[in-house]
Amino acid sequence: MPSLLEAAEDELTAMAQAAREAIDLRLQMSPGEDGVSFWAAVAKLYARGLAEPVAVPEECSA
Repeated sequence: MPSLLEAAEDELTAMAQAAREAIDLRLQMSPGEDGVSFWAAVAKLYARGLAEPVAVPEECSA
C-alpha cells in the first residue's frame, strides 16, 4: 500500500468519507448536540488554515 502522500485522489476521497462516517457514528452515541459542535469546530479550523507550512522531517522527505 502506498503512503498517504502517494495515494490516488479517489483513494483519499474514500478514506476521508470512511473517516467522516466513523466519526458521525461515534458522535451519534453522544448526548445532545456534540455532532453539530464537533463539525462546527472542524469547519472553523479548516477556515483558519495553517499559519505557516509544516516542515517535513528529513527522514520523511526521501
